[in-house]
Amino acid sequence: MNTPIEYILLGIVTLAIIVYLVIGRATLTGEKVRRT
Repeated sequence: MNTPIEYILLGIVTLAIIVYLVIGRATLTGEKVRRT
């Protein structure tokens, strides 16, 4: 079995990338996202 730390690190990195992209889009689009 792989160490749980590996799964935790992968999860953190994945979430960080997703959050970064979501925040980036929200910042670029501005209020367009809020209108939905």
